[in-house]
Amino acid sequence: MFGGFQFMLPKKGQLLIFILVFILTVSPFSTMAYENEQEPPQLMVDGRSLYPDVPPTIESGRILVEMRSIFEAFGAELEWNESDRTVSVYHDNMEMLLTIDGSIALIQGQPYELEVPPRIVNDRTVVPARFVSETLGAKVTWHEDTRTAMITTSETALEDVEEIESQELPPEVDDWIGYSQNTWLAQEKTINDITYILVTYGEKPTGGYTVDIQQVQESSDEIIVTVAFSEPEEGSPVTTALTYPYDLFAMNATDKPIVYEALGTESYIPTLMNIDELPPIVAESDGIKIFSPAPDSSVGESFSFEGIANVFEGNVLYRLLDSNETELDSGFTTGAMGDWGHIEETIVIPDDIEDGESMLLEFYTESAKDGSVQDLIQIPLVYEALE
Repeated sequence: MFGGFQFMLPKKGQLLIFILVFILTVSPFSTMAYENEQEPPQLMVDGRSLYPDVPPTIESGRILVEMRSIFEAFGAELEWNESDRTVSVYHDNMEMLLTIDGSIALIQGQPYELEVPPRIVNDRTVVPARFVSETLGAKVTWHEDTRTAMITTSETALEDVEEIESQELPPEVDDWIGYSQNTWLAQEKTINDITYILVTYGEKPTGGYTVDIQQVQESSDEIIVTVAFSEPEEGSPVTTALTYPYDLFAMNATDKPIVYEALGTESYIPTLMNIDELPPIVAESDGIKIFSPAPDSSVGESFSFEGIANVFEGNVLYRLLDSNETELDSGFTTGAMGDWGHIEETIVIPDDIEDGESMLLEFYTESAKDGSVQDLIQIPLVYEALE
């Protein structure tokens, strides 16, 4: 029922109108205090974050959202008519007409009165958060702590994943958390028919940083994990010690791919590339983590190193020095930038190195600005000749 009249639409048309409902109908959470001091509201549809060209804003207690990004996410077409300043929306058998600065919208030719007219912001049409009824079949939840509205459409049929509560974690999981805590990373591991989802935030200078796995949902082809991050507010009392925030979620074992969506103070969560899970880390810097060789270990005529890297352009430099700091070998390997990419190379030691000689394996990056060495890791090694 819209403004005293009723009309029926095909299922997909109803779904699209509901999406507009959500963007335009958030009255339960539209009256928020201190709106000018807070971060813009965030939107998620079917577990995926949307990043419109014009961020959502709150004005006079109303959320204003760019229409195009929402409609195009669902395959709709928009047409702009400059002469009469109208926007036409087409999706299957549904047609909608909005007039900029006009208080009446036409849906299937029927008039509907808008609480606040659409308007233009940075060459994009934004619409107020009260437009269509929420009764057309999608689920909307609002998370006040992250200022995020989540829509789950009936067509996608996301189901909440039940968390397995455990009194005691397997030792492998405790160890996994321990050697992962310095790394900002989302990862998963399956042990004894349980899949564990671990999100670590790395080393932080104080308390007040948090990680919260807010929601885990399952679709027909993937698991969607929504994670909220927060930082301490300026001037707030916090623990003056290094902290390592993380959160862990346990679920029945799954073979489906797991994707992550970030909320709050972060917009992306790094994951592993070209490696299934994180092994123990024996040496590390902020952007480079090495699994082998371990410091002070013995190596033969050739050996391999292995690790992950998340650095500028993904490039990691390495070099092997003898006890006189003479370079024995050098090169570069490529990890990733934004995510943690697997690195692995083999080094061949020259024939003139004596048995028992000390060597130093270094990993580092160079600043694009001034060429200075960054992310330096130094691993002492000992050459052991094969008999």
